[in-house]
Amino acid sequence: MNEMDLVRGLLREPPPPSPRTTAQALRRLEKDLTGPRRRTSRPGRRWFVVGLAAAGTAAAVAVAATVTGGPDAPVSPRSSRPVQLSAREILLSAASSTAKAPVTSGGYWLTSEQQGTAVVVGRPSDRYVIERRMLLKQWVGIGRRPSWQVTRELGARPQGEADRAAWQRAGSPTRWTFPPPFTPWTSGASRWKTERLPVQLTFTAGSVQDVHRLPDDPAQLRTYFMKRKNDSEGHSSPAEWLFSSAYDVLLSEPASAKVRAAAYRMLAELPGIRSVGGTTDPLGRPGVAVALGDGAPSDQPSTEQRIVVDPATGAFLAEETVLVRPATGRAVSRLPSDLSERSARPGTILNYRALLTATWTDTAP
Repeated sequence: MNEMDLVRGLLREPPPPSPRTTAQALRRLEKDLTGPRRRTSRPGRRWFVVGLAAAGTAAAVAVAATVTGGPDAPVSPRSSRPVQLSAREILLSAASSTAKAPVTSGGYWLTSEQQGTAVVVGRPSDRYVIERRMLLKQWVGIGRRPSWQVTRELGARPQGEADRAAWQRAGSPTRWTFPPPFTPWTSGASRWKTERLPVQLTFTAGSVQDVHRLPDDPAQLRTYFMKRKNDSEGHSSPAEWLFSSAYDVLLSEPASAKVRAAAYRMLAELPGIRSVGGTTDPLGRPGVAVALGDGAPSDQPSTEQRIVVDPATGAFLAEETVLVRPATGRAVSRLPSDLSERSARPGTILNYRALLTATWTDTAP
């Protein structure tokens, strides 16, 4: 199966009358992915991420702080098709589609997303993974308008089928406790909580106007990101820094379609980026994914950061951190993150952000 066969499978396009050369196939790929389609909300802003510790749960932060990455040839348990398209082809096609998004405006930049964080629980002889989920909506006010945030806890639940079976063997608990100072997790959902907050955007001085001035040339965007590089949250390679900076733009900043397209094209040239192929995001939506590993030493846990996009529209669906190689040896602490890095199965999603809506609106919550 070649690249075009995979795209036809994803988009259910009838086969062409005869084989094409590689260059022709790529041009046809870009044409197919940017053809007539339904209008889709585009990703945009990330002023700040409210993690699952928003209700005082530091355990979520401990897991989410894991350095992202992966080994040379990790296996994706959620991949539904063999890897055929290269990462570069996926990203360039997404860029071509994204660049055609219509220009819109409004009084607020509105995004909604589902966040998830996982930890390992249970008896040493029968561990399982639980995933705590939260819905987050944020309105960035333009000018003198205030910014708002609305959150709702969805509760914790076993992540996969094997986890559900182990959870049932444990008596189907609805509450999980952790060593102090971490607060318990429960399976119950909460009511919506609305807050008025002094929210800032991620880039430059924190204004929408500054985000709109981000360069729409891939090389210039790379230079801009590298000038802002810092290691305040742990050392990262240039590729890791650019990868995370790009998905900030793609996931939640109100950047223009041309800037988002430039971010995709910048990612296409990153060393070490690989194709995961056809997959589903944490919400079950079909997509294609690319990943970047951390190159961790063999005696340390290894993870990889993934971006999942809609192959037909180039829309950003989700970013996720996947455990590829657990740590070896005995646990050195009682931290939930340490237990997860040593006990979780390869393929476990340690944390994710799945984008639901990204659009301009004139209506506040």
